[in-house]
Amino acid sequence: MNSRERVHAAIHFQPVDKAPLQYNYTPVGYFEHGEKLNELYASVPDDFGPFQKKEIPVLTKDQLDENGNYHEFKKDEWGTVWEYRIYGIAGIPHIYPLEDMSNLKNYKMPEQSEIGSEQFLQAFGNRHGAIIIVGYREQPIRHGSHPHAGAKVSP
Repeated sequence: MNSRERVHAAIHFQPVDKAPLQYNYTPVGYFEHGEKLNELYASVPDDFGPFQKKEIPVLTKDQLDENGNYHEFKKDEWGTVWEYRIYGIAGIPHIYPLEDMSNLKNYKMPEQSEIGSEQFLQAFGNRHGAIIIVGYREQPIRHGSHPHAGAKVSP
């Protein structure tokens, strides 16, 4: 089977010669394993496109604490200060913009770009295959409305 046939068969619950493989870039993986990860990905092609070599993250002095461990604080557009201790992994909130609700009337939300504006397209337009949800209405799935609804799954 070629990659296209393998993925198509797997999506349609048909037999495949092996499970489809897809690599996903994570900064923590490249930080921890460096060039070895590029070599691994290049040696075993995935089924969703050609491998593209990634740059290995290099930390600067200001991203390290006195013991040489990664430790960084970053403030987001909402005013929350995040503390990061593992490179490439989400931080934890350290300082909140509204520690006290009495400050709510003075809180300024960040500007949001209009859907379809130049700023919006710059932020989201280059994401090949991205799905952007612009609204939501809860609607239950009716029995039989999905091709596999009611299908029996064996353990």
